[in-house]
Amino acid sequence: MIFLPYSVWDFLLVEFGRKRQLVEQIAFLDGIQSGSDAVISTITFPNAVLRRSNFRVSAAAMSEAGKHLASYVRLAQVHTHPGDWVGHSIVDDDFAYSRHDGALSIVLPNFGKTVTSFSDAAVHVCLRGHWLQLEEKEKHATIQTVPISFDFRR
Repeated sequence: MIFLPYSVWDFLLVEFGRKRQLVEQIAFLDGIQSGSDAVISTITFPNAVLRRSNFRVSAAAMSEAGKHLASYVRLAQVHTHPGDWVGHSIVDDDFAYSRHDGALSIVLPNFGKTVTSFSDAAVHVCLRGHWLQLEEKEKHATIQTVPISFDFRR
């Protein structure tokens, strides 16, 4: 199970929203892992080439975006698509951050501009070199959003 704090998710959406041009965007979700559980703590924005219909992260930019991974684990990538479709394209397959079994790719529709919660996202998992979109129940069993605080002060 991967735990995704609401504050991390909200920060990602704000940062994607800052881009005025309508281009696909990419970020990596990094964190700490213990056994089969992990917590996303950090968003890494690579120096990517962003276009309306795709993005590219060069080998040098990928290396730069991974320098801190001695202390963290890359848990997923998040990228946006131009329309409502949240599938994984051939280009997405070819330029994913990883092709190892269990790698996760989260896709946001409409350049992320209409996304208000994690429920609006699609989650894909790589199995035997192919990306499969998870059903809603599987998505929430794989990545669970969690609050950062409970406040009962009066």
